[in-house]
Amino acid sequence: MKKFKTKLLSAAVILASSSMAMAYEDAPSLESLQQQINALTKDASEGENGFHMAGYFTLNYQSVDGGNYDGRNDFNKASFMPIFMYQMNDKISFEAELEIGTGSEGETDVAMEYAYANIDLTDDLTLVAGKFFVPVGQFKQNIHPSWINKAVSAPMGFGHGGAAPATDVGLQLRGGSYVGDMPIKYAVYFGNGAAIEEGHGGLEVDNEGMTNDSDGTKNFGGRLAIVPVPNLEIAFSYMGGQGGLEQAEATGGGFFVEELTITPDLDVLGADFAYRQGGLTLRGEYIKMELSTFSTQAIHEEDDGDFELETETYLASDNVWTTWYLQAAYRFDQSNWEGVVRFGDFESQVPGSDASHWVVGVNYYFAPTVIAKVNFESQDSIDDSRDSDQILAQLTYGF
Repeated sequence: MKKFKTKLLSAAVILASSSMAMAYEDAPSLESLQQQINALTKDASEGENGFHMAGYFTLNYQSVDGGNYDGRNDFNKASFMPIFMYQMNDKISFEAELEIGTGSEGETDVAMEYAYANIDLTDDLTLVAGKFFVPVGQFKQNIHPSWINKAVSAPMGFGHGGAAPATDVGLQLRGGSYVGDMPIKYAVYFGNGAAIEEGHGGLEVDNEGMTNDSDGTKNFGGRLAIVPVPNLEIAFSYMGGQGGLEQAEATGGGFFVEELTITPDLDVLGADFAYRQGGLTLRGEYIKMELSTFSTQAIHEEDDGDFELETETYLASDNVWTTWYLQAAYRFDQSNWEGVVRFGDFESQVPGSDASHWVVGVNYYFAPTVIAKVNFESQDSIDDSRDSDQILAQLTYGF
Protein backbone atom coordinates (compact mmCIF):
# COMPACT_ATOMS: atom_id res chain seq x y z
CA MET A 1 0.00 0.00 0.00
CA LYS A 2 2.82 2.43 0.82
CA LYS A 3 4.51 1.79 -2.50
CA PHE A 4 1.24 2.37 -4.38
CA LYS A 5 0.52 5.58 -2.46
CA THR A 6 4.02 6.91 -3.03
CA LYS A 7 3.78 6.17 -6.73
CA LEU A 8 0.42 7.94 -6.96
CA LEU A 9 1.77 10.99 -5.12
CA SER A 10 4.87 11.13 -7.31
CA ALA A 11 2.78 10.97 -10.47
CA ALA A 12 0.61 13.81 -9.28
CA VAL A 13 3.67 15.89 -8.39
CA ILE A 14 5.22 15.44 -11.82
CA LEU A 15 1.97 16.21 -13.60
CA ALA A 16 1.62 19.43 -11.57
CA SER A 17 -2.02 18.80 -10.89
CA SER A 18 -4.04 17.63 -7.91
CA SER A 19 -2.54 15.08 -5.55
CA MET A 20 -5.31 12.65 -6.47
CA ALA A 21 -5.12 13.12 -10.27
CA MET A 22 -6.77 10.32 -12.21
CA ALA A 23 -5.67 8.61 -15.42
CA TYR A 24 -8.43 10.03 -17.60
CA GLU A 25 -7.24 13.64 -17.06
CA ASP A 26 -5.47 15.26 -20.00
CA ALA A 27 -1.96 14.04 -19.21
CA PRO A 28 -0.31 13.00 -22.46
CA SER A 29 3.09 12.64 -20.86
CA LEU A 30 2.20 10.00 -18.28
CA GLU A 31 4.00 7.24 -20.14
CA SER A 32 7.04 9.35 -20.98
CA LEU A 33 7.48 10.31 -17.32
CA GLN A 34 7.18 6.75 -16.02
CA GLN A 35 10.92 6.37 -15.49
CA GLN A 36 11.05 9.56 -13.41
CA ILE A 37 8.09 8.38 -11.33
CA ASN A 38 9.73 5.01 -10.76
CA ALA A 39 12.96 6.69 -9.67
CA LEU A 40 11.17 8.81 -7.06
CA THR A 41 9.15 5.78 -5.96
CA LYS A 42 12.30 3.73 -5.49
CA ASP A 43 13.97 6.47 -3.44
CA ALA A 44 10.94 6.94 -1.21
CA SER A 45 10.34 3.21 -0.70
CA GLU A 46 13.95 2.81 0.41
CA GLY A 47 13.60 5.73 2.83
CA GLU A 48 15.90 7.97 0.77
CA ASN A 49 15.43 11.64 0.02
CA GLY A 50 14.48 12.37 -3.59
CA PHE A 51 14.82 15.66 -5.49
CA HIS A 52 13.46 16.25 -8.99
CA MET A 53 12.78 19.14 -11.32
CA ALA A 54 10.00 19.07 -13.91
CA GLY A 55 8.17 21.90 -15.67
CA TYR A 56 7.34 23.27 -19.09
CA PHE A 57 8.33 25.90 -21.65
CA THR A 58 5.98 28.00 -23.79
CA LEU A 59 6.41 30.21 -26.85
CA ASN A 60 3.28 31.98 -28.16
CA TYR A 61 2.53 33.90 -31.35
CA GLN A 62 -0.50 36.17 -31.75
CA SER A 63 -2.03 38.00 -34.73
CA VAL A 64 -5.13 40.07 -33.86
CA ASP A 65 -7.75 41.76 -36.01
CA GLY A 66 -10.06 44.08 -34.02
CA GLY A 67 -10.61 44.69 -30.32
CA ASN A 68 -8.17 46.30 -27.91
CA TYR A 69 -5.15 44.71 -29.60
CA ASP A 70 -6.05 45.39 -33.24
CA GLY A 71 -3.03 44.98 -35.48
CA ARG A 72 -0.96 43.13 -32.92
CA ASN A 73 1.35 40.70 -34.67
CA ASP A 74 4.13 39.37 -32.51
CA PHE A 75 5.59 36.57 -30.45
CA ASN A 76 3.86 37.73 -27.27
CA LYS A 77 4.99 35.14 -24.75
CA ALA A 78 8.20 33.29 -23.92
CA SER A 79 8.10 31.66 -20.51
CA PHE A 80 9.72 28.89 -18.52
CA MET A 81 7.92 27.28 -15.58
CA PRO A 82 10.25 25.07 -13.50
CA ILE A 83 8.62 22.80 -10.92
CA PHE A 84 10.80 21.78 -7.99
CA MET A 85 9.91 18.65 -6.05
CA TYR A 86 11.49 17.16 -2.97
CA GLN A 87 10.29 13.95 -1.35
CA MET A 88 11.56 13.43 2.19
CA ASN A 89 9.99 9.99 2.61
CA ASP A 90 6.85 8.10 1.63
CA LYS A 91 4.66 10.49 3.67
CA ILE A 92 6.12 13.99 3.26
CA SER A 93 6.95 15.89 0.09
CA PHE A 94 7.27 19.48 -1.13
CA GLU A 95 6.45 21.10 -4.46
CA ALA A 96 6.82 24.61 -5.89
CA GLU A 97 6.43 26.19 -9.32
CA LEU A 98 7.98 29.41 -10.58
CA GLU A 99 6.88 31.34 -13.65
CA ILE A 100 9.81 33.03 -15.39
CA GLY A 101 8.86 35.14 -18.40
CA THR A 102 10.06 37.88 -20.68
CA GLY A 103 8.21 41.20 -20.44
CA SER A 104 7.22 43.53 -23.27
CA GLU A 105 10.40 45.60 -22.79
CA GLY A 106 12.71 42.59 -22.54
CA GLU A 107 12.76 42.50 -18.75
CA THR A 108 12.56 39.24 -16.83
CA ASP A 109 9.48 38.68 -14.67
CA VAL A 110 9.50 36.07 -11.91
CA ALA A 111 6.45 34.94 -9.93
CA MET A 112 5.69 32.02 -7.64
CA GLU A 113 2.73 30.08 -8.99
CA TYR A 114 2.42 27.84 -5.94
CA ALA A 115 4.48 26.31 -3.11
CA TYR A 116 3.21 23.77 -0.63
CA ALA A 117 4.03 20.75 1.51
CA ASN A 118 2.14 17.45 1.23
CA ILE A 119 1.76 15.36 4.38
CA ASP A 120 0.00 12.00 4.06
CA LEU A 121 -2.22 11.60 7.11
CA THR A 122 -3.62 8.25 5.97
CA ASP A 123 -3.53 6.14 2.83
CA ASP A 124 -6.47 8.15 1.49
CA LEU A 125 -6.02 11.64 2.95
CA THR A 126 -3.31 14.27 2.37
CA LEU A 127 -2.77 17.59 4.16
CA VAL A 128 -1.60 20.39 1.84
CA ALA A 129 -0.07 23.48 3.48
CA GLY A 130 1.11 26.63 1.68
CA LYS A 131 0.04 28.43 -1.49
CA PHE A 132 -2.09 26.17 -3.69
CA PHE A 133 -4.71 26.26 -6.42
CA VAL A 134 -8.18 26.75 -4.97
CA PRO A 135 -10.13 23.47 -5.37
CA VAL A 136 -12.96 25.07 -7.34
CA GLY A 137 -13.49 23.69 -10.84
CA GLN A 138 -10.92 21.80 -12.87
CA PHE A 139 -9.16 24.20 -15.25
CA LYS A 140 -6.86 26.04 -12.83
CA GLN A 141 -6.08 22.91 -10.83
CA ASN A 142 -5.43 20.37 -13.58
CA ILE A 143 -5.49 21.81 -17.08
CA HIS A 144 -3.89 25.27 -17.19
CA PRO A 145 -0.28 24.17 -18.01
CA SER A 146 0.27 24.80 -21.72
CA TRP A 147 1.33 21.21 -22.50
CA ILE A 148 -1.92 19.90 -20.94
CA ASN A 149 -4.33 22.58 -22.19
CA LYS A 150 -5.62 21.51 -25.61
CA ALA A 151 -6.07 25.12 -26.77
CA VAL A 152 -3.52 27.94 -26.81
CA SER A 153 -5.55 30.29 -24.63
CA ALA A 154 -7.42 29.82 -21.38
CA PRO A 155 -11.22 30.05 -21.45
CA MET A 156 -12.55 33.54 -20.81
CA GLY A 157 -13.24 34.19 -17.13
CA PHE A 158 -10.38 31.98 -15.92
CA GLY A 159 -7.77 34.73 -15.64
CA HIS A 160 -7.29 37.95 -13.69
CA GLY A 161 -10.62 39.67 -13.09
CA GLY A 162 -12.54 36.56 -14.05
CA ALA A 163 -15.13 34.46 -12.29
CA ALA A 164 -12.89 31.52 -11.37
CA PRO A 165 -10.66 31.80 -8.27
CA ALA A 166 -6.98 31.05 -8.75
CA THR A 167 -4.83 30.46 -5.65
CA ASP A 168 -4.99 30.89 -1.89
CA VAL A 169 -2.65 30.58 1.10
CA GLY A 170 -3.73 28.26 3.87
CA LEU A 171 -4.48 24.59 4.54
CA GLN A 172 -6.19 21.98 2.39
CA LEU A 173 -7.24 18.35 2.81
CA ARG A 174 -7.38 16.20 -0.32
CA GLY A 175 -8.32 12.59 -0.67
CA GLY A 176 -10.10 9.83 -2.50
CA SER A 177 -12.27 6.90 -1.57
CA TYR A 178 -15.18 4.77 -2.78
CA VAL A 179 -18.92 4.84 -2.28
CA GLY A 180 -19.74 1.24 -3.01
CA ASP A 181 -17.86 0.62 -6.26
CA MET A 182 -17.92 4.29 -7.32
CA PRO A 183 -14.68 6.28 -6.93
CA ILE A 184 -14.91 9.74 -5.40
CA LYS A 185 -12.39 12.55 -4.93
CA TYR A 186 -12.73 15.37 -2.44
CA ALA A 187 -10.91 18.48 -1.31
CA VAL A 188 -11.71 21.02 1.42
CA TYR A 189 -9.68 24.08 2.38
CA PHE A 190 -9.57 27.35 4.27
CA GLY A 191 -7.23 30.25 3.61
CA ASN A 192 -6.76 34.01 3.65
CA GLY A 193 -9.24 34.49 0.84
CA ALA A 194 -9.75 37.18 -1.74
CA ALA A 195 -9.10 40.91 -1.65
CA ILE A 196 -11.91 43.25 -2.66
CA GLU A 197 -10.77 46.40 -4.43
CA GLU A 198 -12.32 49.42 -6.10
CA GLY A 199 -11.65 49.12 -9.84
CA HIS A 200 -12.46 51.25 -12.85
CA GLY A 201 -15.72 49.42 -13.42
CA GLY A 202 -16.72 48.95 -9.76
CA LEU A 203 -15.65 46.33 -7.27
CA GLU A 204 -13.01 43.80 -8.31
CA VAL A 205 -12.06 40.49 -6.70
CA ASP A 206 -8.40 39.49 -6.47
CA ASN A 207 -8.00 35.71 -5.98
CA GLU A 208 -4.24 35.49 -6.46
CA GLY A 209 -3.17 33.93 -3.13
CA MET A 210 -2.05 36.73 -0.81
CA THR A 211 -0.46 36.49 2.63
CA ASN A 212 -2.46 39.50 3.88
CA ASP A 213 -5.93 38.92 5.32
CA SER A 214 -7.15 42.49 5.82
CA ASP A 215 -10.67 41.59 6.98
CA GLY A 216 -9.55 38.89 9.43
CA THR A 217 -11.96 36.25 8.16
CA LYS A 218 -10.99 33.15 6.24
CA ASN A 219 -12.39 31.79 2.99
CA PHE A 220 -13.40 28.15 2.89
CA GLY A 221 -14.60 25.75 0.26
CA GLY A 222 -13.96 22.57 -1.61
CA ARG A 223 -14.78 20.23 -4.45
CA LEU A 224 -16.47 16.83 -4.59
CA ALA A 225 -16.02 14.67 -7.68
CA ILE A 226 -17.63 11.34 -8.51
CA VAL A 227 -16.90 8.80 -11.24
CA PRO A 228 -20.33 7.25 -11.90
CA VAL A 229 -19.11 5.33 -14.97
CA PRO A 230 -15.57 4.63 -16.21
CA ASN A 231 -13.80 7.62 -17.78
CA LEU A 232 -16.45 10.16 -16.66
CA GLU A 233 -15.91 12.57 -13.78
CA ILE A 234 -18.64 14.93 -12.53
CA ALA A 235 -17.81 17.49 -9.85
CA PHE A 236 -19.37 20.29 -7.81
CA SER A 237 -17.48 23.10 -6.05
CA TYR A 238 -18.13 25.87 -3.55
CA MET A 239 -16.13 28.72 -2.06
CA GLY A 240 -17.37 31.26 0.48
CA GLY A 241 -15.99 34.07 2.59
CA GLN A 242 -15.88 37.80 3.19
CA GLY A 243 -13.69 40.76 2.42
CA GLY A 244 -13.25 44.19 3.96
CA LEU A 245 -13.39 47.43 2.02
CA GLU A 246 -13.23 50.73 3.91
CA GLN A 247 -14.85 53.89 2.60
CA ALA A 248 -15.82 57.27 4.04
CA GLU A 249 -17.92 60.16 2.84
CA ALA A 250 -19.74 63.15 4.35
CA THR A 251 -22.52 65.58 3.49
CA GLY A 252 -23.57 68.93 4.93
CA GLY A 253 -26.92 70.52 5.77
CA GLY A 254 -27.06 69.86 9.50
CA PHE A 255 -26.07 66.21 9.32
CA PHE A 256 -23.46 64.04 7.76
CA VAL A 257 -23.19 60.36 6.91
CA GLU A 258 -19.95 58.50 7.49
CA GLU A 259 -19.80 55.22 5.61
CA LEU A 260 -17.58 53.15 7.84
CA THR A 261 -17.20 49.75 6.22
CA ILE A 262 -18.43 47.74 3.28
CA THR A 263 -18.35 44.02 4.07
CA PRO A 264 -18.70 41.94 0.90
CA ASP A 265 -20.01 38.40 1.13
CA LEU A 266 -18.31 36.29 -1.54
CA ASP A 267 -19.86 33.06 -2.82
CA VAL A 268 -18.58 30.94 -5.72
CA LEU A 269 -20.43 27.95 -7.17
CA GLY A 270 -18.95 25.59 -9.73
CA ALA A 271 -19.80 22.47 -11.70
CA ASP A 272 -17.60 20.59 -14.15
CA PHE A 273 -17.28 17.32 -16.00
CA ALA A 274 -14.62 15.45 -17.94
CA TYR A 275 -15.00 12.42 -20.19
CA ARG A 276 -12.32 10.53 -22.06
CA GLN A 277 -12.75 7.57 -24.36
CA GLY A 278 -9.99 6.53 -26.74
CA GLY A 279 -8.81 9.61 -28.60
CA LEU A 280 -11.86 11.70 -27.61
CA THR A 281 -11.80 14.11 -24.66
CA LEU A 282 -14.89 16.10 -23.67
CA ARG A 283 -15.03 18.58 -20.82
CA GLY A 284 -17.04 21.52 -19.60
CA GLU A 285 -17.18 23.89 -16.68
CA TYR A 286 -19.48 26.51 -15.15
CA ILE A 287 -18.46 29.06 -12.50
CA LYS A 288 -20.63 31.70 -10.84
CA MET A 289 -19.12 34.26 -8.44
CA GLU A 290 -21.45 36.53 -6.47
CA LEU A 291 -20.29 39.48 -4.40
CA SER A 292 -23.00 40.93 -2.14
CA THR A 293 -21.85 44.08 -0.36
CA PHE A 294 -23.42 45.09 2.96
CA SER A 295 -22.69 48.68 3.95
CA THR A 296 -22.68 49.97 7.53
CA GLN A 297 -23.37 53.69 8.00
CA ALA A 298 -23.02 55.92 11.02
CA ILE A 299 -25.56 58.75 10.61
CA HIS A 300 -24.86 61.89 12.69
CA GLU A 301 -27.85 64.22 12.98
CA GLU A 302 -27.74 67.65 14.59
CA ASP A 303 -30.43 68.32 17.23
CA ASP A 304 -30.19 71.63 19.14
CA GLY A 305 -26.45 71.63 18.79
CA ASP A 306 -26.08 67.99 19.74
CA PHE A 307 -25.34 65.08 17.44
CA GLU A 308 -27.22 61.81 17.59
CA LEU A 309 -25.72 58.62 16.17
CA GLU A 310 -27.74 56.03 14.31
CA THR A 311 -26.27 52.91 12.70
CA GLU A 312 -27.77 51.23 9.68
CA THR A 313 -26.68 48.19 7.67
CA TYR A 314 -28.14 47.54 4.23
CA LEU A 315 -27.50 45.63 1.01
CA ALA A 316 -25.44 48.03 -1.07
CA SER A 317 -25.00 46.01 -4.26
CA ASP A 318 -25.12 42.54 -5.72
CA ASN A 319 -22.37 41.81 -8.26
CA VAL A 320 -22.29 38.62 -10.32
CA TRP A 321 -19.63 37.13 -12.60
CA THR A 322 -20.34 33.97 -14.60
CA THR A 323 -18.32 31.92 -17.07
CA TRP A 324 -18.74 28.61 -18.84
CA TYR A 325 -17.11 26.61 -21.61
CA LEU A 326 -17.53 23.33 -23.48
CA GLN A 327 -14.54 21.74 -25.18
CA ALA A 328 -14.00 18.69 -27.39
CA ALA A 329 -10.64 17.33 -28.55
CA TYR A 330 -9.95 14.30 -30.71
CA ARG A 331 -6.59 12.60 -31.25
CA PHE A 332 -6.74 10.76 -34.58
CA ASP A 333 -5.85 7.07 -34.41
CA GLN A 334 -2.26 6.18 -35.21
CA SER A 335 -1.52 9.84 -35.81
CA ASN A 336 0.27 12.79 -34.22
CA TRP A 337 -2.61 15.11 -35.15
CA GLU A 338 -5.35 16.33 -32.84
CA GLY A 339 -8.32 18.65 -33.40
CA VAL A 340 -9.92 20.86 -30.74
CA VAL A 341 -13.09 22.98 -30.55
CA ARG A 342 -14.16 25.17 -27.62
CA PHE A 343 -17.19 27.42 -27.01
CA GLY A 344 -17.70 29.71 -24.04
CA ASP A 345 -19.22 32.83 -22.54
CA PHE A 346 -18.19 35.32 -19.85
CA GLU A 347 -20.29 37.93 -18.03
CA SER A 348 -18.66 40.47 -15.73
CA GLN A 349 -19.43 43.60 -13.70
CA VAL A 350 -16.74 45.49 -15.61
CA PRO A 351 -18.30 47.48 -18.50
CA GLY A 352 -17.40 46.07 -21.90
CA SER A 353 -16.05 42.77 -20.57
CA ASP A 354 -19.05 40.57 -21.40
CA ALA A 355 -18.28 38.40 -24.41
CA SER A 356 -18.81 35.03 -26.02
CA HIS A 357 -16.00 33.23 -27.81
CA TRP A 358 -15.17 30.16 -29.80
CA VAL A 359 -11.92 28.42 -30.71
CA VAL A 360 -11.07 25.88 -33.39
CA GLY A 361 -7.57 24.48 -33.66
CA VAL A 362 -5.21 21.73 -34.62
CA ASN A 363 -2.34 20.28 -32.60
CA TYR A 364 0.68 18.27 -33.69
CA TYR A 365 2.63 16.07 -31.25
CA PHE A 366 6.33 15.92 -32.06
CA ALA A 367 6.59 13.84 -28.89
CA PRO A 368 4.13 13.10 -26.06
CA THR A 369 5.10 16.37 -24.33
CA VAL A 370 6.30 18.49 -27.29
CA ILE A 371 3.29 20.03 -28.99
CA ALA A 372 2.69 22.64 -31.69
CA LYS A 373 -0.74 24.30 -31.75
CA VAL A 374 -2.48 26.61 -34.20
CA ASN A 375 -5.84 28.13 -33.18
CA PHE A 376 -8.33 30.48 -34.74
CA GLU A 377 -10.26 32.32 -32.01
CA SER A 378 -13.22 34.68 -32.38
CA GLN A 379 -14.68 36.91 -29.67
CA ASP A 380 -18.04 38.74 -29.75
CA SER A 381 -18.61 41.37 -27.05
CA ILE A 382 -22.02 42.58 -25.96
CA ASP A 383 -21.41 46.15 -27.17
CA ASP A 384 -19.17 45.22 -30.14
CA SER A 385 -16.29 47.24 -28.65
CA ARG A 386 -14.08 44.19 -28.10
CA ASP A 387 -15.03 42.09 -31.10
CA SER A 388 -11.92 40.46 -32.48
CA ASP A 389 -10.55 37.58 -34.51
CA GLN A 390 -7.09 36.25 -33.90
CA ILE A 391 -4.70 33.54 -34.92
CA LEU A 392 -2.78 32.00 -32.03
CA ALA A 393 0.16 29.63 -32.35
CA GLN A 394 2.12 27.92 -29.63
CA LEU A 395 5.07 25.62 -29.15
CA THR A 396 5.14 24.00 -25.73
CA TYR A 397 7.42 21.45 -24.14
CA GLY A 398 6.66 19.62 -20.90
CA PHE A 399 9.44 17.75 -19.16
